[in-house]
Amino acid sequence: QVTTPRVVGSFPNYHNLIPTDPPLKVTVGTERLGRALKSVVSVAKESSDIARLEWKENVLTVSARAEDVGETRVGVPARVQGGEGRIAFKIGYLMEYLADRDGMVTIAMTSPSNPAVLTDGGATKVVLMPMFVDWSGKAPAKKSEKAAEAQEEPTGDEERPEGPPEEPEASLEQEDPPEEVQEAKEKPKKKRRKKAA
Repeated sequence: QVTTPRVVGSFPNYHNLIPTDPPLKVTVGTERLGRALKSVVSVAKESSDIARLEWKENVLTVSARAEDVGETRVGVPARVQGGEGRIAFKIGYLMEYLADRDGMVTIAMTSPSNPAVLTDGGATKVVLMPMFVDWSGKAPAKKSEKAAEAQEEPTGDEERPEGPPEEPEASLEQEDPPEEVQEAKEKPKKKRRKKAA
């Protein structure tokens, strides 16, 4: 006997998460895809365990990027339907899906930011949520030790205060007066004599 409290609410509408008739599809052998994932797993672990899948012209490219390691890419033959596509997954979820399967697997999707449906020819469908990645370019190159040291060393510009240079303070010592003034000061003043009445 199992006793459980009653949960108030409605059951999640999971059907909205499953894409219906996605236009982009790629079909590849499970063994070849599994080997490609194993080839890039070491690099993927350095970058949040993310594997990137890109396909065009009947070739599926599996890649992984990491800032400190670089990028590794492996291409496998595939059957492409609907045009070019790309998507990123957690590599562990994808390898777990392929572990107990053989034959062919089809990845169907609408866009890189929407869930993808994986099928292996049977009635079972597996929905995988994608990972958001930057597709614009390659991973940045690793900085050299000399460049890192140059960034850490102070340049000296930071110690300089901002604003115009300070003007020299006015001297408190008075300059010597001209010679004429000095002579005038040195001459004694004549006393005026009072006239006798």
